[in-house]
Amino acid sequence: MSTRVAAIQELLLSCVIRGGIVDGWDGNMPFIVQKMCEIHGGTLVQIETAEEDEFIAQQMRIHSIRNTWLGGSDWAVEGSWVWEPDGKILQYSNFAPGKPNNFFGENCLDKEQSLYYQWNDEDCDTDAYYICEKQNVIGNLIG
Repeated sequence: MSTRVAAIQELLLSCVIRGGIVDGWDGNMPFIVQKMCEIHGGTLVQIETAEEDEFIAQQMRIHSIRNTWLGGSDWAVEGSWVWEPDGKILQYSNFAPGKPNNFFGENCLDKEQSLYYQWNDEDCDTDAYYICEKQNVIGNLIG
């Protein structure tokens, strides 16, 4: 298991910063939940490997999550997907066939059960679950 998957797993199992469906808020949902993740010292999950992708899919199955926001968008430049908030270009992706398609201006990234846990570009105002992650920080032990 990679260090990043272990860190996400630790977060899910210990902190359980996994939101319910955020409903009733006007605005750009991924950016609203990004702020909620930041309050808890994290960011929306950024999937960087197939192993991480499968781990998140497994968690979605375990917790009966139909769709969840991921921390990516192409709102700045259509078709150029980056991880928010740092702007890193996606090096790994798992878009479903025919996706992303920018259907009526979809600029936010989610992972959907109906697409066999593959990725989709989605309308940013759509209500969905979210999963936060924290960087695995290892400090120096002084003693």
